[in-house]
Amino acid sequence: MGGGDTDFHLIRAREILINPFYGIYWDYLTYYPVGRALWHPPLFHTVFAFLWYLVGVRFANTIFVLTQIILTIIIASLIGKWEYGVMAGFFAGMFSLTAPRVDILAVALPANFIPILATLTIYFLPKNQFKEFITSLIGVWTHSVGLIIFIPLFLVDGTKKNWKYILLLLPSVLFWGWYFISFSGQSEVIKSAYPPFYTIPTIQIFSLILIGLFGSIGPYFLYKMDNKRFKLIIAYIVIVMVSGYTDISLGF
Repeated sequence: MGGGDTDFHLIRAREILINPFYGIYWDYLTYYPVGRALWHPPLFHTVFAFLWYLVGVRFANTIFVLTQIILTIIIASLIGKWEYGVMAGFFAGMFSLTAPRVDILAVALPANFIPILATLTIYFLPKNQFKEFITSLIGVWTHSVGLIIFIPLFLVDGTKKNWKYILLLLPSVLFWGWYFISFSGQSEVIKSAYPPFYTIPTIQIFSLILIGLFGSIGPYFLYKMDNKRFKLIIAYIVIVMVSGYTDISLGF
């Protein structure tokens, strides 16, 4: 699947291939020759550029698309199964593909990896602090919304036991926060190109019904079974909703 998103991320990867030191911190081809500030931290595009160099652009794009689809299904299914049983794993995997914009999974996007990394972080938080730190750090360097997601998850889980990892995350968060605030408005999306409300195709209504139904039932049972993870998931949902309404999810 092509389109503007694919083209944009291909350009970003190409910039890093041409000039790694410049391309990592500046989007210089999109509005050549002046360029513009980045929309998101560069980890996704750096890995994309590396794969492009190794196996070519088509194969690199295919790797990313397949990886994000497979990881979305497998992680949802396995974590559901490990924590709450086989049926929970089955429905978690199935409903991970019922989002209203499931077509986005067929496009290689850094945003697609944030739910994967956030899910892993929430899973690891009570179990393995080092692994939760690694998934959080990857998230911070993958997408701008990661700057406001992962440290709050650590805080909700408990400041006292997570303070070392919060301090380790802070330099990356502060650096990219400073970067995006400094260039605020210089990488902005042309708002007139995006209507305030998207038209929902009829085929997506069923997905919305499923999400509305199980989006209420799921948290209720999670609250009863695992209150700590319930708090983490609610915190994540609230942050994502706020980022969507304030356009942080589109960059600064």
